[in-house]
Amino acid sequence: NMDQPEYKTELGYAQDVSHIVIDSGAFVLGAKLDVLGSETKYYTLEEVKREIRDPKAKHFLETFPYKIIYKSVSEEALAFVSNFARRTGDFHSLSLTDLKILALAYMIEKEQNGINFLKSEPVSVLSKQRPAQTTNKRSTTPASPSVPFVSGPLLPFQVDDFL
Repeated sequence: NMDQPEYKTELGYAQDVSHIVIDSGAFVLGAKLDVLGSETKYYTLEEVKREIRDPKAKHFLETFPYKIIYKSVSEEALAFVSNFARRTGDFHSLSLTDLKILALAYMIEKEQNGINFLKSEPVSVLSKQRPAQTTNKRSTTPASPSVPFVSGPLLPFQVDDFL
């Protein structure tokens, strides 16, 4: 589809990403975000900045070569991702900052491309009694192909949950 960006590089990022939402895990892990270039808009939250206590991660954030845009999330976006997380059974494993980061990705996607291709309901609902080994499962986030979300290893969503 010509409307969707190419979604792979050797680092796993799209070459033509125009907006990206960054969680604290990306700073802690030293993610190679600068390969996306100066044309990409980098977003995060003030809460994410406050979460970073590791000296290397703080240095990474402070010396990041491109402008990072700090935004607040709308009540509508936070309500959407919170309700979605409740329906997947993931709500209680997410912090408020996690929910706000997800809401920020949703909000930017809505502003840039609309939400017609995003799911409004999960494909399958997880049982409320999840096995202990799945609570720390490594997975991806509910970002769309045009607004990737970069985080650490412990997010309980799959991209397919939203697309």
